[in-house]
Amino acid sequence: MTGVLFAATFSYGCEMANQLGTTPKLKEYAISGGKCCPEKEIRQALKNLASYLYYLAIAEANQIDDPFDLQVVRAHWVGNKLLENVTAKAAATAAAKALKSGEVELGQIIMARHLIKTGKAHHGSYAAQFGEDACRVSSDGECLWHLGQKRLRAEADDLEKLAKYG
Repeated sequence: MTGVLFAATFSYGCEMANQLGTTPKLKEYAISGGKCCPEKEIRQALKNLASYLYYLAIAEANQIDDPFDLQVVRAHWVGNKLLENVTAKAAATAAAKALKSGEVELGQIIMARHLIKTGKAHHGSYAAQFGEDACRVSSDGECLWHLGQKRLRAEADDLEKLAKYG
């Protein structure tokens, strides 16, 4: 099994994948064992999910080039020794690099804030905090997140705040 297949298998049911309309593609990829479409297409779909920042942080902390490396993805979803090396600083560095390069969108910063604050990169560390109701809400092109009863806006200066860690 590849890291992309593992990520698609664990991600196709997430609320953000539903909102972005990528659930059917991720599910088909998972069920087909990665044979239905090019891996590159699935990688791109997975980069839009909150979990991607966590893959980046785990990879950064362990000096692994590919954030979709199987051990990186496993660390995030089920845990392994790679999590021991993830610190708040490594997470902030990974997030700042990704935001600067345009690899992730500003709206994903909300999840990155939790990662940067805690340095905890396991799925359970943020799923427990934000729950099933964390989702992206589009309103006139703005990046908004709905967390419980609160709407949070990703501000442009969040990138500068993250960049100071990198």
